Amino acid sequence: MACHQVYGLQTIPGYIENGVPLRYGSGAEQIVASIHKNPLDKSKWVTELLGIGDIDRIIIEWRSLLRQISHAPPLDWGRWTALQAMAKGILNQTESPTLTDLPALDYSQTRRVDHRLIFRRH
Repeated sequence: MACHQVYGLQTIPGYIENGVPLRYGSGAEQIVASIHKNPLDKSKWVTELLGIGDIDRIIIEWRSLLRQISHAPPLDWGRWTALQAMAKGILNQTESPTLTDLPALDYSQTRRVDHRLIFRRH
């Protein structure tokens, strides 16, 4: 609703369509806003239809959109410049859910995979 209030039904290819970020689900803005304010709120949004992975995906998509906006070419338009600054600010305030220390690879995972089928000869 906030996007529609600010941008109306404006479309900017690659950024917003009818005033809303591309592929941005209805209701997702409430989840993103809540988790932005308090990351520990994530579990309160989990339901039978919405899992932790879905919520992480919403955050990842939201951060991706913010990165696209912040790294897009500048325009001689004050609102665009303000949006880019806001996107950069939000990215600096939040931590990416994709930044995770992964365990070391098992030895078998470090070898080249051979996808050939080998049939036994009789």
